Amino acid sequence: MEIEEEEEIEEEEEIEEEEEIEEKEQNNILEQIEELRKRSEDRDAEIESLKKELVELKAQKEVSEIKGTGERAEKEKESEKEEKVVNFKPYGFVELVGYANDAHFMSNDLLIYVKNEDRSTANMSVRNSRFGFDITLPYIKAVDFSAKFEIDFLGVLPESGNAEANVGMRLRHAYFKAAKTFKSDTSLALTAGQTWSTAMIPIFPNMVNPSYGWGSGNLWNRLPLAELEIAQKAGSVNMGLKLAAVKPITGASANRRSFLEANIDAGDASHWPSLQSQLYLKTKFSGIDLFWAAGGAYGREDYTAGVKTNNSDSRVFGNEVEVWVFNTALKVVHKYAELQGKYFIGENLDMFGFFGGSLIKENGLVMESMQAMGYWAEISLKPLNGLRLVVGMGGEYTDPKDSDPADYAYDRNDSFWISAFYTFFDHFTPGFQWQRITTEKNDTKLTGNSYLGSLKFTF
Repeated sequence: MEIEEEEEIEEEEEIEEEEEIEEKEQNNILEQIEELRKRSEDRDAEIESLKKELVELKAQKEVSEIKGTGERAEKEKESEKEEKVVNFKPYGFVELVGYANDAHFMSNDLLIYVKNEDRSTANMSVRNSRFGFDITLPYIKAVDFSAKFEIDFLGVLPESGNAEANVGMRLRHAYFKAAKTFKSDTSLALTAGQTWSTAMIPIFPNMVNPSYGWGSGNLWNRLPLAELEIAQKAGSVNMGLKLAAVKPITGASANRRSFLEANIDAGDASHWPSLQSQLYLKTKFSGIDLFWAAGGAYGREDYTAGVKTNNSDSRVFGNEVEVWVFNTALKVVHKYAELQGKYFIGENLDMFGFFGGSLIKENGLVMESMQAMGYWAEISLKPLNGLRLVVGMGGEYTDPKDSDPADYAYDRNDSFWISAFYTFFDHFTPGFQWQRITTEKNDTKLTGNSYLGSLKFTF
């Protein structure tokens, strides 16, 4: 009996243990199910959060794109407005020049030739000061348009007496240029306005003297013209040809006191423009810049109707006379030195300078041609940054034949000069020059010395 009871008790305990184990297993399963449910809910919440963030990001992107498009459009409009602005770049200098001469020169501050070696002069001037600006139109892409306008104060007002505070403003340059460069490196350009005469190669001696070589072998002038230029670039070589129709002027033009004076101009009366050309070559090699050019001009002056000269009451008469010139120039530039010079020959060259060594001569009351030639050469040393030391010489020689000495300026005019310039702070340049001029005419020889100093501020 006791044994049976014990067995029943053991069975019951086993059943209870099994029930407890089963219950624990069920609880574990329920806990796992609950944990999975919670994880699922958290995942769903996370998914919903990510969906919301995605929607917000898309909205922000759309707003940003709209805003960016608007900003780009505004920037493009502003850019277009900026590109359509005409660019002006001012430049120039203020210069005080002083001189002391031991002789009387034709135009004392220009030192053309010696008139009287028994007189001396001294003075100072700021009339060579200059102002100008370059103009560009960058918004035009098909063609490069540019222009230049430049003045100084070396002009003469009628009856002003050349007073320093009452000078004439002189138009130096006023022109525009249209240029086009093609893929072949060929370029075409049209220049219209007033600038350097096409036949005259624009290189100049390093002088304080503002005539820049008039009377000393350097012909130059600025005239109204229409010029066509074609150029070709091949590696480091650039060569070109210029052709131009240029305003003809004469001694009669140069000798008028006023543009209102009733006078016939022999250049106008000829019905001929001055036909001019220039061939040039530029290249670089071994640290050297080389420039060579040759230019020429041909025109006529017509005196058949009679022309007043030097404001005289009588007229001079004659047939048409020729005006022609050939000149060539070379300039070689190195970091420490420069070599440059020019040679010319021609007839009736007052068109290209104060006299150019060659006025039209008067034989009785008939105008005839006069031939002249000239040269100048100069070497500059640049031993220090900003320092330039210069030595140069030049001359002009006429062929008066049997002309009356009153009809021409000189048989020969020789010049020698030494100059020194030093530039500091990139804008300030003091300069000094000694120039000796010897003028010969009709077996008379006159010599004069000039000592010039300058202070220049460039901007």
